[in-house]
Parts: sequence; structure tokens; C-alpha cells
Amino acid sequence: MGSSANIFDEDCSSGIQSKSYCRRTKFGIAMGAAGTVMSLVIVAMKIATAKAPFLIEALFAFLLMVCGGFEVAFVTSHQGPGAPLGNLYYFSWIAFLSTFMLFASCLEDYNAAKAMNTGNEPTDSEIQVEDLDDTI
Repeated sequence: MGSSANIFDEDCSSGIQSKSYCRRTKFGIAMGAAGTVMSLVIVAMKIATAKAPFLIEALFAFLLMVCGGFEVAFVTSHQGPGAPLGNLYYFSWIAFLSTFMLFASCLEDYNAAKAMNTGNEPTDSEIQVEDLDDTI
């Protein structure tokens, strides 16, 4: 968001760049602001209630992942403000990968909760815990 705002101030305010370029820059700013607001809502919910509703957290993670994909496509494309390698390019990709991992974590939590509710046996990929025999 900060890199996009800086680029917008330097290039778009003076009329140097095209409308398409400036719209993509505004989209980068909007995505940064939306991600910040959604994150603050989840943090505030966790502080207020000791846990956030899982559905809202998963929905926000999904929205951020999908919108982050569009942001990477528009902002880092050939005509976008993040086309040259720099902070905006790298952090757009890092933000997208972070939201992807966040959504993957939500899916993992959902599958774990679903397995606990149905009473399924743990899969081979899960670590089996056995009681230790205290006799020596």
C-alpha cells in the first residue's frame, strides 16, 4: 500500500502516467487498505471475544487471496506500476503468497475440526502419540 501510494503521488499526481497505470496504482492502494481493515477486524474480534468466528476468518482469508491474485495480475503486469522489479513487485507477490498460506491454514483447521466431529481415524500423515511406559 505504501509503495503504491508513493508511486501514485509521484507519477499520477503530476499526470506523467496513463489512466490505466493510475487505476492499477489505486487498486494496489485499495487492496492494501482492505487487507489492513480485514486484519484489524479479526484482531479486534480475537481481543474482544478471545476467538474470532471461524467462518468470518476463513471468508476474509478467501477474499484476500482472490483479490490478491487480481492485484498481482494487474499491478505487476507489463503496464502496471509494479512491472519494474522493486518493492511493489516483490511485496505484491509476498502478500499474495501470505494470503494463500493463510487460507490454506484455515482449510487445514476446517478439515481437522471436521475429522474430530465425525470421529474419523487419523490419517497416516498425522503424528501418532503413544503413552510412555515409566518402568525402567
